[in-house]
Amino acid sequence: MMNNNKETNKQKIAYCWAILTVIISLIVGAGVLSSSTQVLPLVLAIVAVLFGPVCGILYIMEIRKGVLSADNSEEE
Repeated sequence: MMNNNKETNKQKIAYCWAILTVIISLIVGAGVLSSSTQVLPLVLAIVAVLFGPVCGILYIMEIRKGVLSADNSEEE
């Protein structure tokens, strides 16, 4: 029961991120198509500033889970 609840939550989060991605892509696309010289550089700057710390935090979370630990049973 608990595993099913986690999967449902993950699916809801995935749908929310997909919708958010489409909306942001439409906004950026509309800005670029309207020949705005400020929309695309602004969005790219925000993404560049945010992705560094976000990737670092996610990497640390995966390391704590032990994702990169070697398993001797798999190597044999």
